[in-house]
Amino acid sequence: EAVTGVQTCALPISPLPSTIYEVVLGHYIATDRLRLKELLDVWPPELFGIKTVTTALENQLKYREVREDSVEDGQRGRDWRIVKECLGKLYLADGRPKDALKCYMQLQDADTAMTLIKDYHLIDAVAEDIPGLVLIRVSKEQIKSASRKELEETTADVITLLVDEAQRGLVRPEAVITQLQDKDMPLYLFFYIRALWNGDSQDDKSAEARERMLVESRAHVEQFADVAIQAFASYDRALLMEFLKSSTSYTFEKVRTPSSLVHLTLLTISRQPKYARNEITYQNLSISTPRLGRQNGPFSSS
Repeated sequence: EAVTGVQTCALPISPLPSTIYEVVLGHYIATDRLRLKELLDVWPPELFGIKTVTTALENQLKYREVREDSVEDGQRGRDWRIVKECLGKLYLADGRPKDALKCYMQLQDADTAMTLIKDYHLIDAVAEDIPGLVLIRVSKEQIKSASRKELEETTADVITLLVDEAQRGLVRPEAVITQLQDKDMPLYLFFYIRALWNGDSQDDKSAEARERMLVESRAHVEQFADVAIQAFASYDRALLMEFLKSSTSYTFEKVRTPSSLVHLTLLTISRQPKYARNEITYQNLSISTPRLGRQNGPFSSS
């Protein structure tokens, strides 16, 4: 207890060998993780060997001494979270920000994770887990029951970050789109493609730079035009119309197929009175709509 009493003191220079602190921390790693956290919050890492302590913490996870589903004092995963938080802090002190980021990603500590990504330029470290990054602020309860607007707001900063990184060439749109498709995340895929189409950015830009980014972002979307029209047909009909007017990159037959979501969406829109005599025509679609008695497409003015 004499050693642990130093938690209340400033210790720029340790009066004791580092092994003493390591023994004390090792004891609490095994027996009292709440106390461990308290000590690591006040003991500067210069007092002990960081690698010795991190190895002891890693072994708690490796040998399942603490588990994400374990319960301590009625709290599920309490000690697992403490161990992960302590590891994240020590990895940073040891100059291992990538390893620290993994801890904070697993903890869903979005603010710390996003700060590390930006401060240490670590977007490449999470490039293989885009779904995890997108959902870093989204709880399991929100996934099940949150509204689209709430999910949109919760994921906005990550989506915009990914758009910026697409411009820098660090996280290519094909990687984001493929991973979100593989995880069956159509709504989040829509958020991303829409943000690309709109040229959303976290960076302050001049009007000229903003226009250039918009052109480049839309060029990215054009490479995945078939994916884009499916996403827009599912979640934003107005954007679908805008995209079909300006794009020539989508697969015509996929849109023309009577059973396709895009075709059915256009048929639904065409029945709305405000589009009955609309000048907007999809001359390059030539969608056959026999049930409406039209051959030049649902928006034909003829």
